[in-house]
Amino acid sequence: MEMKKWLLIICVVLFVGVAVTLKIVGGSTTESQNDTPVQNYYENLVKTATVKAQAGDAYYQAVLGAAYRRGTGVPEDLTKAYQWSKLSADQGHPLGLFELSALLGNGIPDLNIPKDPDKAKEIDGKAFPGLKQLAEQGDAEAMTIIGWMFDVGDNVTKSAVEAVKWYRKAAEQGYPRAQRNLGIAYSNGKGVEQDTAEAVNWYRKAAEQGDAVAQRDLGSMYYYGEGVAEDKVDAVKWYRKAADQGYAAAQFILGFMYTNGEGVAEDKAEAVKWYRKAADQGYAAAQFALGNMYSKGEGVEQDKAAAAKWYRKAAEQGNASAQSNLGFMYFSGEGVEQDKAEAVKWYRDAANQGDASAQFALGLMYYNGDGVAKNKAQAAMWYRDAANQGDASAQFYLGLMYYNGDGVAKNKAEAVTLYRKAADQGYDRAQFSLGLMYYYGEGIAENKAEAVMLIRKAAEQGMEEADQALRRIEQEISVSGTGMSKDQLAGEIIKTAKELKNAQAEYDVMRAELQLTPRDKIQAKGAEVAQYGPTVLSPLAQKFGRLCMSYTTEYGGGELRDLAVKNDFLDAMSWSRKYSR
Repeated sequence: MEMKKWLLIICVVLFVGVAVTLKIVGGSTTESQNDTPVQNYYENLVKTATVKAQAGDAYYQAVLGAAYRRGTGVPEDLTKAYQWSKLSADQGHPLGLFELSALLGNGIPDLNIPKDPDKAKEIDGKAFPGLKQLAEQGDAEAMTIIGWMFDVGDNVTKSAVEAVKWYRKAAEQGYPRAQRNLGIAYSNGKGVEQDTAEAVNWYRKAAEQGDAVAQRDLGSMYYYGEGVAEDKVDAVKWYRKAADQGYAAAQFILGFMYTNGEGVAEDKAEAVKWYRKAADQGYAAAQFALGNMYSKGEGVEQDKAAAAKWYRKAAEQGNASAQSNLGFMYFSGEGVEQDKAEAVKWYRDAANQGDASAQFALGLMYYNGDGVAKNKAQAAMWYRDAANQGDASAQFYLGLMYYNGDGVAKNKAEAVTLYRKAADQGYDRAQFSLGLMYYYGEGIAENKAEAVMLIRKAAEQGMEEADQALRRIEQEISVSGTGMSKDQLAGEIIKTAKELKNAQAEYDVMRAELQLTPRDKIQAKGAEVAQYGPTVLSPLAQKFGRLCMSYTTEYGGGELRDLAVKNDFLDAMSWSRKYSR
């Protein structure tokens, strides 16, 4: 599946090593009437491995260590993972050495063992020759690890094709982790031609053996309708299977499904339950989501202090959205004691990760000198970063700085550009400001009709200042007049409406023909159609609007003005005839 599709999942990366063995045959994949696997491969494996590991078998000591490290078949326990992996490594077994290197590479806080990437790399190098030998002898566990090494370029030259080759060998022996990895390869088209249906096939094989990650992945294929018909109910089914095994990523997704009522009836309290399960395991996205639920009082009693607590947990793990929200809580004093310097700190952490809302907020802090020394150049820089990501507030405020020459060189044309971007998103202050620029011809050619249309949009959103300006503008237009009689003005409206009608019809024909244009010519033809609007339709529409506005202000007929704003020229023709009588 394309990486952009994993927004829902908060992409869980392929773990270092994939150690489970195929010396033990996994459980049956046949499902019972209640649609639950009869046996879980990993649970069966752990039972066998425990007995053999306790008897001193180095291979199974490594297998048991891997199970505790990953939480497959048993709850995750890094202390036990270290103990069993160390016993295996002390006997020189390559699987034990590999597992030990994975643990040391990430550190073990409960044992006060810090991250030691250099030591991990050294041990990993010692493990490689033995792993390669095991893989060549047909050991599925070792083959999967070697596949992973080719996937990431660990001890070997990176090669997605070689990775797939080794994954397939292990997958064909029924090894669920290799089946899942092969599914990922097909889903992403990595090392093999992309084939989402084949990805579903391999995900399902692993999922039916109880592989929680594969269950999550299969759920997502159903959610997005990739390789299988879209089915949110089936998506929830597979997410739940993974969540019931304690897989935090799936618990978070299941909470999301309950929050939004997708594939299951909306139930905010149930969403909170699943978010909490994942959050308690340290899953940052779930901690952020749980913070949101407490902040809004959804599914749980509103509690800003609890919201701040969960935002902080996620923020400390680098979750940009949580950092931004925590920054706001410090800024506003919600759930925490107000501290604008602390707000700046968290906004900056999020902004440096590209969070647009935090970039805008940090810009405001610099502009106003809140929690940081006032610096308008810095404010403009952060506004620009947010504006470039489409943040309407940042687009407006940056436009205002260009309009006034405040922190940047005055540039009214640039102000118009930025106001327009925000106005197109419905930002009322930008609509109002852009309308005024059209009205007075600042940074753009004067266009009273366009000005009135934009200012009215802002007024209709409840902006009092825009409403007052709209009334003044209509009075000004009424005073200025056109010098034409009522019948002359009506006749000009009818004439322009006919021209606009004919131009619109021609444009509609061009667009229809574009649908039939050969692919090799569509770019040129599309450019021609796109150019027609601004060169032909726009001037006529603007003239039509100005004439209707003048008629309204000089001779009455508010309906005609509203029709002009909507460019409803056919009805406007009828109205103009009515008022000319």
